[in-house]
Amino acid sequence: DPLASEFVYRLLGADADALAPVLPYAAVVVNNGDHRLLQTSVGFKWRDPARIVPNPAIYISLTAFSRAVPTQVKPGDSKLIFPSRELNFWVGRKAYDPGNAAPVSTVSEAINKVAQDFAPRVSTFNLELDSVTVEHVGLVGPDVVGRRSHDTAQLLQGELP
Repeated sequence: DPLASEFVYRLLGADADALAPVLPYAAVVVNNGDHRLLQTSVGFKWRDPARIVPNPAIYISLTAFSRAVPTQVKPGDSKLIFPSRELNFWVGRKAYDPGNAAPVSTVSEAINKVAQDFAPRVSTFNLELDSVTVEHVGLVGPDVVGRRSHDTAQLLQGELP
């Protein structure tokens, strides 16, 4: 998708080259709506012909209910999501506080790990948007991860606004 590529290179700049080995395994979430996305869950699924992993899937949820923080996706904005917590933290900092973002070399191990985990043994790689919590709307999507139950429990315990 040309818009996704444009976003990635606008966000990462010169660091895009260092992340090139793992960009095929990243999701770009674009908010074309009128409300902020407070939570986004993306599923990463792949086919492993060697069956090293029996049912290969990773779900990453980025949540920010209480304030305008980097994991929220504002209307017209985009978010780059990797199957790696460390890369997601780094990209979040790069996107929302670039002056204080660590150099890309600090995540070289995470880049190498994702590349080594996926490139040699993955024949098919799919991404799915599992769920999104839209401000003033609520949670939409199949919710395989169970965000609805998790967020309801937090709300009942007073951990969410």
